[in-house]
Amino acid sequence: MGETNIEISITGKKYPLIVKEEDIEIVRDVESSLNKKINEYLSKFDFNDQLDAVNLVLIDLAYKHKKIENSLKGDSNEVVENIEKIIKEINKKLPE
Repeated sequence: MGETNIEISITGKKYPLIVKEEDIEIVRDVESSLNKKINEYLSKFDFNDQLDAVNLVLIDLAYKHKKIENSLKGDSNEVVENIEKIIKEINKKLPE
């Protein structure tokens, strides 16, 4: 599939994007999720500026991303350790 031009709107401001055709649905979902989360912060807190809500969404997403990233690193380290243990056990059983 090729790439296509689309336009998304975040807090009413339009942004042109070039995305792979297979990613259009994902980008639209991101657009919707961002606007929903921004609106939740705007209704929850008394901000003078929408940018404050956008920044809170940014902080929230960065935090969640970092937690996932750290979790995956831990999981991969554990997998590597288990593989190394298995290799050691196999090497013990092999004739010299």
